[in-house]
Amino acid sequence: GELRVDGVYLGLDKYAESGIPSEFSNAIVDASPNVIRLNNINFGSNGVSYESLFSLSENSNASYIDETGKLINNCHSIEDSFKLVKKSGAIPWFVIGSRAEQASVDALLEYMCGSVNSVYGKKRIDNGTAVPWSRQFDKLIIEINDTDSIFPTDVQRSAYVNYIIGLFRQSAYYKDIKDNVMFLDGM
Repeated sequence: GELRVDGVYLGLDKYAESGIPSEFSNAIVDASPNVIRLNNINFGSNGVSYESLFSLSENSNASYIDETGKLINNCHSIEDSFKLVKKSGAIPWFVIGSRAEQASVDALLEYMCGSVNSVYGKKRIDNGTAVPWSRQFDKLIIEINDTDSIFPTDVQRSAYVNYIIGLFRQSAYYKDIKDNVMFLDGM
């Protein structure tokens, strides 16, 4: 026999459930915190590809067994994390690790601020959020730290903080967040 197939999509389900269990997200929303520190995203950390963080379900539920044998579930999706922060009415607090570079900073800002004509803006829209995240939050906190312990001296740590702030300021999308962003030296 002969089989002809057209228009087949093999990939992520764009309308998948959130990677954050409802028991956890409901407790966060009920607590209504002022700020949520998004250390779960591991942005700019060793072994984490920034491209994978912009997917709704890929890497959303990264499960592993810790040294005590306990099953740990982590959400590594920026989209899932932003949705939880928005639902709780909190301010997002990003943690930028010691391996961030211009391409990853540009991708983050493009995801937050970009239109459908931009690569990461389109990914945000494909993930179910049409309005840019930069317009949905009154404030944004960005902490820069040395998650991988790369920098042995305070001078190097300080230089890296200034370097990352410079990368944000060089981004074409910085103008969209500049009045609402606060940088923290997490070194």
